[in-house]
Amino acid sequence: MEHVRGIAPLQIAEPGELGTVHGRAGPAKWPGLRPFKPDFSALRDNRIVTGSRFEPANAAFEVLRTKVLRLMREYGWRSIIVTSPTAGCGKSVVTINLAFSMARMADRHVALLDLDLRRPSMAKYLKLEAPVPMEKFLSGSATVQDIFVSWQDALAIAATESMVADPTGLLQSPSARAAIARVHEELQPDVIVCDMPPVFDSGDVLAFASNVDCVLLVAAAGKTKVSEIEACERELAAFTNVLGVVLNKCEYMAHKGGY
Repeated sequence: MEHVRGIAPLQIAEPGELGTVHGRAGPAKWPGLRPFKPDFSALRDNRIVTGSRFEPANAAFEVLRTKVLRLMREYGWRSIIVTSPTAGCGKSVVTINLAFSMARMADRHVALLDLDLRRPSMAKYLKLEAPVPMEKFLSGSATVQDIFVSWQDALAIAATESMVADPTGLLQSPSARAAIARVHEELQPDVIVCDMPPVFDSGDVLAFASNVDCVLLVAAAGKTKVSEIEACERELAAFTNVLGVVLNKCEYMAHKGGY
């Protein structure tokens, strides 16, 4: 079987202040959301690195961010699913780092949702106590203010710690579509980023894909088969736009610490 292999690019740190967003001015965009103040030095143990400009791994995510946002702007897309063909590709870590990297841009507002209702991990990675279960928000019994917290008025995060009995049915429901519409209407983010389960593990991604503009696939170097990527692209293309594939878990040598 043919597997995807790759070499990670050279990663160069940028100067800047730890864990801050530059270029913010004017009144708060989300005054009704509870503030979230993560300890990025602690989150680095979970490979969440893009909250700090001092992290060498920022460069790789900034390249990814630039490519993703360029294509989304070109086609007028405002919402994206991040998924993978199978488990173990690191899609949740990529999703969180991509969202933080986007939110660190001046005057950029991002909404991040954990829609992996079978194995939610965002709360664990961010060391965040989820206010309410995602099931309540998607079913319409919880509000945007109930579930989202705000990092520096730049990133609105909706995490969850509870699994759902019938995630495919919930994600395909009219109430789930209405919930995403509420995020657009009430938060008015530039981009909505959704972490979702692997494509081949369930029907969840296909059930929800028509609610977003595009999907990004995360493949693991040395693990993901080319045939798996091609099969995913064919399946997803029937429901939404396939933005591209990002190669994760590359092996490389570096003089300084990296991702």
